Amino acid sequence: MSLPKIIHVIQSLDELKKLLKTSSDFLAPRVRMLIEIKKSEDKGVSKRDLAALVGVNHNSIQTWRSMYLS
Repeated sequence: MSLPKIIHVIQSLDELKKLLKTSSDFLAPRVRMLIEIKKSEDKGVSKRDLAALVGVNHNSIQTWRSMYLS
């Protein structure tokens, strides 16, 4: 089993929470993913754990993380 990816989210937690309030149903899970990553930024979080926290498939998490990093 590999180590969780450590991703540094540029936005602050407050900015992400404000964005979540104004996000559409389509974008809200992606913003929730970024919030969870930000909360555990120092230790990292696996895509499967993120998927469970956000309530989506782990393949979606993988795609969204890659999109955020590019």
